[in-house]
Amino acid sequence: MKSERQINDIEQLLKSQLEEDEKIADVEVSRLTAPGENYGSIMLRILVTLENTKTSKKRTLDAVGKIIPESERVREAFSTQTTFTLEYNFYAVVSSVLDQFLKRNNVKSGADFLAPFVGGRLNLNEGPIVDNDAIIVLRNLRVSGYSTGEKTTGLDLDHSKVVLDTLAKFHATVLGLKIKEPEKFDKYIRPCFFRYYVDKDLHTVVKTNLSHYLKLNGFTDEEVKKADNTFVDFHQNEVNDVWGTLIHYDSWTNNLLIKKENDKPTHCVLVDFQVPDYGTPLDDISFFLFTSVQNLFDGSTFDDLLDYYYDKLLKNLRNIGVETTVFTRDSFDEEVGKAIKNYQYYHTMWMLHPLMYEHMKSIDDLDKNDAEDIVEWSKKHIKRIVDITKLCLERNYI
Repeated sequence: MKSERQINDIEQLLKSQLEEDEKIADVEVSRLTAPGENYGSIMLRILVTLENTKTSKKRTLDAVGKIIPESERVREAFSTQTTFTLEYNFYAVVSSVLDQFLKRNNVKSGADFLAPFVGGRLNLNEGPIVDNDAIIVLRNLRVSGYSTGEKTTGLDLDHSKVVLDTLAKFHATVLGLKIKEPEKFDKYIRPCFFRYYVDKDLHTVVKTNLSHYLKLNGFTDEEVKKADNTFVDFHQNEVNDVWGTLIHYDSWTNNLLIKKENDKPTHCVLVDFQVPDYGTPLDDISFFLFTSVQNLFDGSTFDDLLDYYYDKLLKNLRNIGVETTVFTRDSFDEEVGKAIKNYQYYHTMWMLHPLMYEHMKSIDDLDKNDAEDIVEWSKKHIKRIVDITKLCLERNYI
């Protein structure tokens, strides 16, 4: 066993993957991502050699393991006891519920917007407490040609549309389950909802610097005040039940694995379901567009991508037999504005700091004594917050 880390009782963890007469012959564990790439967890690559005890034939299981962060402050900031449990239950239970629902409704590809679940646990004693033996294991899709985009640059139009295809299918699936099988929605989906609140020091440093850089870039005092108000007056609880569904909440580049074939994007898988919530699909869509799309404000790109997503959402709903007359374009446009005004402008602004500020690799890098200091945001970072704020002011989103 050649490993940077030890995974205890790995035989029990991976037992569902063993075929008849197979045993684990070797395990190699290594760090998959660098600090700053996954803020609320540690990602491992787990390379397992499986051997048939009768024929000596070997095969390889290539997987990704997610374990809890080492820092107590990071664990507290990400509510690890709750969020890790939610994510484990999502993959162990909810992913199968969504997959089976789609297949019952003649969608043969099932929930292909999720990474296949390999195994997981909260601890070694089957209790409810998340400890250092907690782990979620998924198939390593990177070996099948999937990768993430560059987080400070974002995705081009073709990649963005592939992401929107996946988000449309994900949202339509849960909306369809809510409409067609409400008892299953209540039993399996509602327990997933979690209201996440950002670390207070991150909140403060972003609020301080956002105001500073908006003023430097010609925004009036009244306009800056409108941006400031989103930091004290957000309404995550206000959801139109027609559009209400399970949202990913954290749909930015690092949580979007995109497959390429012949150098063209063909499929996207969503990962990292630490903080799912009850919201509108436009929560995920506006957050994705603002954080992760290149040249979003060139010409009509923003509106074109909203049009694209809306058409794909309705198509996916119809594919599973859902009547779509209630999902009007007017109500969709209202949801865009509400999602941004109620939470997603604020959400985007604080997320852009760890996403684009190179000196922040972890919550541990925040010092509450320096939270009101001005830090040096990059030109790319400043341009993003300026462009987003201009659009939101022009459309009365904030």
